[in-house]
Amino acid sequence: MDRRLDPEIAELLPKLPLRDSRILMPSIAREQLIALAQSRSNIPLPQPASVDDVSIPGPAGSLPARLYRP
Repeated sequence: MDRRLDPEIAELLPKLPLRDSRILMPSIAREQLIALAQSRSNIPLPQPASVDDVSIPGPAGSLPARLYRP
């Protein structure tokens, strides 16, 4: 398995207001993540070019799926 970090993600991580995860308590990390999400709540989400409901064949029958195209 390739464990290298995507270059775009590697560039983004230092810009996030994150603390050292080795010493961060889960409850504090959760609070920080919630605060980060709330600070971005007024930023519009990107909209896909199209969304299609499709059916994918499976061993026990077809499975419903949704296909998003950027």
